[in-house]
Amino acid sequence: MAPPYSSRIISWMTLSRKKSLATTVLMIASLKNSMLANAVTNVVVGSDPNLLADVNWSDGVCYAPISDVRIGDTIEFKYAGHNVYKMRNYKAFKDCDFDDAIELSGIEQTNYRHEITQDDVDASDDGGSLFFACKYRYHCWGDQKIRVNVNTDLNFDVTSTKTPVSHIAIGFSTDLCDLVQRGEADISGVTTNDDINSDCLDPVVTTDDTQEMARTVHSTTCLSKPFTMTPGGVINQVSFVHFPFPVDRRVLLGDRAFEFVAGDPDDDMAGLQSVSVNQLYVHHILGGIVRGTGAESIQRRDFDAAFPLPYGILTGDFDNIMTFHLIDLRETGDQWLECAECRCQEDHVFEDAGGIDCCTNCTSLISPTIDYRMRYNVSWTELSELDVLVEPIIAVSTNIYPSGIEFDIPQYNFLPSNQQLPEDPTIQVLKRSGTFRTLFSMEFPPIIPDYDGPDLVEIHRCAGHLHIGGLLIQLEDLETGEIICSSDATYGSDPTADLGFITSMGVHNFEPPIVIPADREIQLVTHYNATEKRVGVMGLLLVWITENQEGNISPDEASLVVDVCKGSTCDVSILPEWCADTLLDTQFCKVGNICDCESLLELSFVPGCGEVFSYPGIDDIPINSICQNTCGACTDNVPTKDVVRQALEVKFKFEADKLCRYNSDGCRRYLSNMYSCSQEMPDVNNLDPVVKSVIIEEGRRIAMDNAKLGNPFMHNLIQASNFVYPCSTGDKNDSTSDHKHDSTGDDKDDGTKSIGHHGRAPSILIGFVLPAALTAFCFH
Repeated sequence: MAPPYSSRIISWMTLSRKKSLATTVLMIASLKNSMLANAVTNVVVGSDPNLLADVNWSDGVCYAPISDVRIGDTIEFKYAGHNVYKMRNYKAFKDCDFDDAIELSGIEQTNYRHEITQDDVDASDDGGSLFFACKYRYHCWGDQKIRVNVNTDLNFDVTSTKTPVSHIAIGFSTDLCDLVQRGEADISGVTTNDDINSDCLDPVVTTDDTQEMARTVHSTTCLSKPFTMTPGGVINQVSFVHFPFPVDRRVLLGDRAFEFVAGDPDDDMAGLQSVSVNQLYVHHILGGIVRGTGAESIQRRDFDAAFPLPYGILTGDFDNIMTFHLIDLRETGDQWLECAECRCQEDHVFEDAGGIDCCTNCTSLISPTIDYRMRYNVSWTELSELDVLVEPIIAVSTNIYPSGIEFDIPQYNFLPSNQQLPEDPTIQVLKRSGTFRTLFSMEFPPIIPDYDGPDLVEIHRCAGHLHIGGLLIQLEDLETGEIICSSDATYGSDPTADLGFITSMGVHNFEPPIVIPADREIQLVTHYNATEKRVGVMGLLLVWITENQEGNISPDEASLVVDVCKGSTCDVSILPEWCADTLLDTQFCKVGNICDCESLLELSFVPGCGEVFSYPGIDDIPINSICQNTCGACTDNVPTKDVVRQALEVKFKFEADKLCRYNSDGCRRYLSNMYSCSQEMPDVNNLDPVVKSVIIEEGRRIAMDNAKLGNPFMHNLIQASNFVYPCSTGDKNDSTSDHKHDSTGDDKDDGTKSIGHHGRAPSILIGFVLPAALTAFCFH
């Protein structure tokens, strides 16, 4: 019998388990499979073309069958914290019966590519259909499974067959997803339709003169789609919400706040009532439109308040996707805490363990239902409306529990003595020390410490995230003994609304910001009430810091489209070398933070140049294939176009990512030069013939792809010019060209539209459409 599973949950639990450097490298090494494979068509599971980013292999979504697959094609699973099993037949697939299932890729890996063979088809009991699922925890019952339909007709016309793709749907019930997986329900357009019920009022423009520097403020109120919930019901769901900000440029965020409401809204969003936390417990929300965490940030403007100028958070890097984990506590009675803690249960009898993977409906009631909506208020300011240049602020985060995000707290008499507060042994104390650089992550939740911010850290704000029972989380300077910041929990006292719930976490602001070196030894400390056992709690700290002390952003630099122009020459000296180590584009670098081959080769378990890295369950990886330059392997063979193209594209993107965080002069010069070289400008003939050929064939596309800054979601909402113009006389990108239309074949529709018009508005906002990129992970 399948365990109860109330919704599809995007899991991060196994991602959060901290591993040694060696284990991390071994876990991610299988990425090389995708670099070595060479199939007719490779279909990445979850790479829905209707979306702007890949969902990949994860629970929390509904996978439609992949059809029109042929023998020799490959199905690629990209994931972290999951696994891949080949199921025996459709019945086993439907029932999540893993007896006789074949494990294809384990949880320690991050990438698996399965080639469809004749043996697969011959072994199928279902007319050539293959079935795959994730066995980890309850993920299969959470719809993390996919059907692949193989076309076995040897006489079919390949040219008339559709290219196989992987479509997904978001927010489907298990019953509806079952119809989709059987091929009995169409999901065309479904991935975008739940944004229809999310809307915003027309923005209102006011002046905020409460701070030293006044600013013009654009503000609006929005509603999410309704979430229909039963008493004791649980929703952990990804949803589209209305994106209220401009999409062709970055703007400065102002105050933001959210709350959950019930009722039937009218056109002015009236007729809604705020919902108390003891009725609807907001376990967490995740996304960029509002940056709340959970119940403690409801109606809290201080958590998401505007920073004093010239500092501030800029838009451009988040989309219209949010994750909602909501628990309806109606009819849970004196077991409301067990329900809110997501304790595991059998037939609604709670157990002494829990966490997000156990979060299921707390009662069997199916009525009465209530439609809840998130009401969110946001504001922003155009950079062109300011008298100062903006110094961007970003958020980094850390976690008290290095072995995971969630942890349990024993009752105090079972605590080790070093975890008891001397003044009060019923309070658990956890400590974690290290440098700022080694403790903090650029992501939230902080899965892996991957801080790559400035060496001198300017701290503007900090705020914590604790669960019920939490008392405080603070950051200490181990060199001075001072408390850098402390975030204390406040509990409600109203028995009709919030008694026993955290209603706010202290927000600590610094004006001016305090400065500490990134290599300063610090200590994170949490206090939890341990008078009773706590399950699945957290200790997270968010810190807002200056992104780059030298980076003041002008209105021109806020554009999300780089205005590429055609120069009169090709500067081959700034083109990337084709003979480059490709480690930058692998998970060795992205996850393991090993981004240069010298560091990789220093690891005791990694063989040297000319050797092969072997590990059970993955393809062998020749070291020379990822460390060509370091190992001097480029002269061993005559370079092919594919090898040169891959190396150039990886290296170019790596450099562009560094130069093109914003629309700077250096970014425009770098991209414009690649474009100019692709147009056979003088000096391109000095390149190696193979390199020259690749630059001419691919340089235009590479330059234009990298000219789209920020989150890919934005660029589905922008209508851009289809021309590239010569650089102006005196332009920083070129010093000789006249500014007139380039008619050297650039107007052709080759799938890589030129972007911008140098000296003119680079893009025109034409309104909102609904597809978006799914990038959210769940957290508490």
